[in-house]
Amino acid sequence: MPEPGFSNPTRSVSLDFREYLRQRQSELDRHMTGGIPDYAFSLDASIRSKLASVRLLRTIGQAVNAATVPIQRQMLLMNGVAVGPQQFPQIHALGEACARTLGIGIPQIFIVAESTPNAYTYCTNDIDQIIVLTSGLVESLKAEDELKFVIGHECGHIHNQHVVYNTIWELTVNPLAHGTLQAAIKLTPGLGAIAPLLQQLTNIALWYVFRRWHRCAEITSDRAGLICCGDRQAAMNALGKLTYGGIQALQGFNPEAYADQARRAEQSPLLFKALFQDHPSGPERVESLRLFAECEVFKFWRPEAQALAPYRGKPAVDAECENLVR
Repeated sequence: MPEPGFSNPTRSVSLDFREYLRQRQSELDRHMTGGIPDYAFSLDASIRSKLASVRLLRTIGQAVNAATVPIQRQMLLMNGVAVGPQQFPQIHALGEACARTLGIGIPQIFIVAESTPNAYTYCTNDIDQIIVLTSGLVESLKAEDELKFVIGHECGHIHNQHVVYNTIWELTVNPLAHGTLQAAIKLTPGLGAIAPLLQQLTNIALWYVFRRWHRCAEITSDRAGLICCGDRQAAMNALGKLTYGGIQALQGFNPEAYADQARRAEQSPLLFKALFQDHPSGPERVESLRLFAECEVFKFWRPEAQALAPYRGKPAVDAECENLVR
């Protein structure tokens, strides 16, 4: 029996698992607006809302991913290294932490032999997901918070269901999908001689919309990475290393000066080149990340960052980012 005056510290701990789930879901719901995370870049959220309204496209994208993910997992089990509690446990712990922060399922992380620093994701939904890190990335990002930023970035793609919409994009630009679309235009009565022109305009419009969305989605996921790692400097360093290589190559790297390149590039007559890219430039991403670090939404996710910079409203931050990411 416990000694007189003994106080059991566990008595104040609730063992009601359903209540825990309710509270946890309530916490996560505070960060969702119309089914989209509150930190999402405005252009990304706007384009995704329009895509989501075409439910058939979303259903097709999910079906394709559901068939693809198991195949990719088997390929990675044969040709990669599966991260887990017994193998690269530190990296596994980073994945767990990012998943808990954003409220998604814990991703299965694999490392593949590839010298180029890179990371990418396969998933069907926010439960069945795979994150792939190249060995070059793991070697370059030796600081834990830098690697956590990249894993958090990939978790951001999962949290925002970017992978489903990216699959829709690939289906749209697929030659077979193009052929189906063109055949439908040709069979539409009354188009006559303008059918070829309409086909080209439709192709260009789809290409432009999805390219622009892809650039915006990267900004959203960079924000998720910052929320997960909580360290603006580490996040900026990670982006720099993804652009220019490993630690030795970046001993003189200055994130603030690098971000300033984005502002100077706005005056370049070659700015239209960005329309052909599916990722923002390195300086654009670093500057967008710096802006989000001052945003009230980031402070809402990471209260400990409140003293680091003044609050700024999300509309103002997004407006500046829109000027960068065209």
